[in-house]
This record gives sequence, C-alpha cells and structure tokens, in this order.
Amino acid sequence: MKLTDEIKKLAGQIEAYRMARGWSYTKLVGELPETGSAKTFRDLLAGETAGYNEENQLSNLRAAARRIANGDLSRTVDPVCPNLLAVREVRRLAFSLMQVPAEENARVGLVLGSYSTGKSTAARELAREPGRRALIVEVRETMGDRPGAFLDALLDVLGKRPNGRPSAEARMAEAVAALSSKRRCLLIDEAHHCGPRILNTIKALVNDTPGEFVLLAIPSLWNNLRKDSFIEARQIEARMAEVVELEIKFPEIAAQLSHLRPDLFPDASSAAQVAAFIEGDARETCVMAFTRDFARALDSTERADVAKTAQAVAKRKGQELRHARA
Repeated sequence: MKLTDEIKKLAGQIEAYRMARGWSYTKLVGELPETGSAKTFRDLLAGETAGYNEENQLSNLRAAARRIANGDLSRTVDPVCPNLLAVREVRRLAFSLMQVPAEENARVGLVLGSYSTGKSTAARELAREPGRRALIVEVRETMGDRPGAFLDALLDVLGKRPNGRPSAEARMAEAVAALSSKRRCLLIDEAHHCGPRILNTIKALVNDTPGEFVLLAIPSLWNNLRKDSFIEARQIEARMAEVVELEIKFPEIAAQLSHLRPDLFPDASSAAQVAAFIEGDARETCVMAFTRDFARALDSTERADVAKTAQAVAKRKGQELRHARA
C-alpha cells in the first residue's frame, strides 16, 4: 500500500471516530494533537499530501489511531514551550479584553505574525485553560469570503449544528444567541483569509454579543484593510483595543530546543550555541515549525550532525512553505 493510501485510510478511521463523537475539527486536534492542525488533518483526509512529509504524517496518524484504540485520550505535552512570546502575548491580550465592559465595542484584538510564530499554538493553549471560556474558529481560504461558510464553522465550534440549510440570517441569529448566552472569548485563527464580507460579519458579532474577539493573522490582513475593497470592513479597526506584532527572538529558539530535547539541552543556555547556528535557516522558513522538526530529528550536538540535520529540515520546510503559499 502506498504511503498516501495508508494516510488516507487512517485519517478516514479517525474521521469516523470524530463524527461518532460529534466533535468539531478544533476539538479533534485538541484531544489528539498528533493529527496536526485542522487544515492538515483535512488535507490528509482528502489524500492531499503534497508538501507534507508523508512518513512523519503517517507516524502521527498511527499514534493517534493507537490512542483511540486504547482509549487513551489524555492530552500529551504540548510541543511548544509555554513561556514563548506568542503564548504570553495572546493570553495577556485576551485577559485584557475580558476586562472591557460588554457594552463597549473595543473588545477586539489583532495578533499579527509571520508563518509559524506560534499564533495557532497560543490560541490552543488559551482554549485549553479551565472553564473553556475561549473557543477557536478557523477561517479557511475555501470559504471564499462567504459569511455563511464562516458562520457554519462558528456554529460547529459552538456545538450548534443547524438542521437543513438555513439562510445566512438564520445562522447569524443562532450564532448571536449562542455567543450571548454567556460571555466568551472567540479566537479567530487564520484571519488573513477573511475578506471584507466575513470581516463585516465579525464586526456585527462584536456589536451584537458581549464577548471578546481575537483575530490571529499574518501581516497581509493589515495590508488588506488599507485596500479600497475593504473600506467598509475597515470599521472593525475602530473596535480594536490593541494590535500585537509577534517576532520570534533568538532566546525563544533556545528555550524551545531545551523544552523539546531536555536530553540534549538541559536548559536554554546549553542550547544557545545550536540556536544561533540554526536561526538563519529557521527565519527563512517557519521559525517554530523548523525548530520543532529540527529538535525531533537531531541525534547529537556534534557540529556535523547539527549542520546535516539543519540542512535536511531547511530543505523540507522550504518545500512545505512553497506548497502552503501556492
């Protein structure tokens, strides 16, 4: 059996489990981090493996399938250091917005960062905290700036799956009712895929509900808001309490290496030399994803092994990034 066929088969088994449980994709990747992001899992489910390391993805899906078979759904340790800038800043921003009175509209925060600066991971960390106050909804490019598609994803996260095919207005009313039943923090991931119509929908939700809204995006979203076609959607800026710009610093790469491989790096200071060596390659691809894959693949701290591993990971991550941007 080809790797792609086995990946698709395993993903199908996990998908059947997800549907039987009535889980959203956000819930699935939260309970089974081995499945990757919601987008990654949907790609694998469709057999779209171009740009992915098939052996790694197959290994991850096998691990997820074993945990399902064994009934072991206790969460694994998150592969990202909890003290990273993105985790700290998204938590700080969300908690700051929670202090804004519900009758005020300045309950929107924007987090900007290039690919793999930890935005999605930070959102997952916040959503996992006790109380389940924060929820994640992912904006997908395939939504095509259709408010109805965004509202479907939001209602799925809220556990309010509509029967039949209700109108966009009916779905909007259902979303407003669910978000108004108690104050929530809505984390809108991949928000750079929002067109003006989805942004207007988010603006309306801010106006009609009491909770907080944190948009996580690459900087292109801010650039889009300067375009004439976004002139109406630009009103969401008036509701923004703060814009946070993320940039991974050198010490965080060292901290991440130590967090992932304490066997090689007992503390961040011991990882500093290797972090300095890989920093250039990491910044040219996806910083945190590169650091994660490099740490997993590294066998020793010998200079030759460090250089060989960095070269191999840089080549693979560069291919994945080109595929993601295609």
